[in-house]
Amino acid sequence: MNQQEIEGRLKEIAVKVCDKLEDVEIDTALELAKQGMDSLDVLDYVFAVETEFSISVDNDSFDDAGLGKISSMTEFLMSRGV
Repeated sequence: MNQQEIEGRLKEIAVKVCDKLEDVEIDTALELAKQGMDSLDVLDYVFAVETEFSISVDNDSFDDAGLGKISSMTEFLMSRGV
């Protein structure tokens, strides 16, 4: 799976988790929380990503790597061989 495919799937997950993002052009370099997600949406997003890609994201990785951004989550997934 290439970077664009991963980003596309992450955007789909974000929209599924947070209705507010449905009519928004999601900026992959900006924190999802700054684009309309609340803290519960972000948790749901992480759980959905873990399920979709069969990975585990611990709290330290999420905070340290800035995984609240689609671009950072994409890099994280690619580094895990997704």
